[in-house]
Amino acid sequence: MAAQSACSYAPIVQISMKGDETMFIDKARYLAAAMAGVAAVIYLLIGAGVLQVVDGDQSGMATFGFAAASGFVLGVILLLAWKHPLVWVLGALLQIIVIVMYFAVGPDRTPHYEVWGLALRIPQVLILASLVYLTAFRRTPARVRTHLAR
Repeated sequence: MAAQSACSYAPIVQISMKGDETMFIDKARYLAAAMAGVAAVIYLLIGAGVLQVVDGDQSGMATFGFAAASGFVLGVILLLAWKHPLVWVLGALLQIIVIVMYFAVGPDRTPHYEVWGLALRIPQVLILASLVYLTAFRRTPARVRTHLAR
């Protein structure tokens, strides 16, 4: 039997899934955490003023960039610390909100959409895809997944 981790969900994962499925769950978590780290670094650079995302007044960018970077660092920690569906669902919902808000406020800014803002959507979409995968496959029994695959 595999060694038990501090996570209360690890034994459930080990018992209810084949080894390959557990490996894919871990890889999806690590991908989401790595992409959250990439997003955190980009937001940190925005907050530090290294990357310019708006023309004109940059006064609010430090607060925005550092707050967003902190949120993504928290996401990295939560994804690595817990194999919990609540973390995955909340993370996915937050990614949807962030992505939608970027495009919703774009027309009110100058420039409307910039390279770094659009580039940030790539790791965020990968985070979202990983979290949707985790949520869908972690909570779906193997017999249902097998039936759906036919």
